[in-house]
Amino acid sequence: MIEGAVTDQLGPYRVKITRKVNFDEPNVFPAVNGATVVISDNTGIVDTLNQVGPGIYETNSIVGVAGNTYTLSVVDQGNSYTGQSVMPQPVAIDSISIDYFLFGGRIQQSTLK
Repeated sequence: MIEGAVTDQLGPYRVKITRKVNFDEPNVFPAVNGATVVISDNTGIVDTLNQVGPGIYETNSIVGVAGNTYTLSVVDQGNSYTGQSVMPQPVAIDSISIDYFLFGGRIQQSTLK
C-alpha cells in the first residue's frame, strides 16, 4: 500500500509504503524499506525522497501549488508503481451548519457565518 499527499501547506511531505498481507493474517503490514520514491510536478521539479523511518519517505524540496499536476513514482524490488493527480484550487467556505440532537430529545440547529 502506498499512502501520501502533497498539499499547499509547507512540507516536507511524507509517503508511507507497506506490503500487503493475506486476508487470514493479522493486519500488521510490513514496511517497505529501500524503495526509490520520486515526486515530480508538471513544472519540471523532481524530488527524490529520503527514507526517514521504516516504510516512511520524506520530500526534500518540492512545494505543493494548487493547479499543479503531481506524479508519484515508486520502484521496489524491480516493480514500478506510478500515480498522478492534480491539486485542486482551494474552495472558500462561506458557512458551516451543524445539526445535532439528543436521542428522544428535540432537534437543535446551529449555523456559523
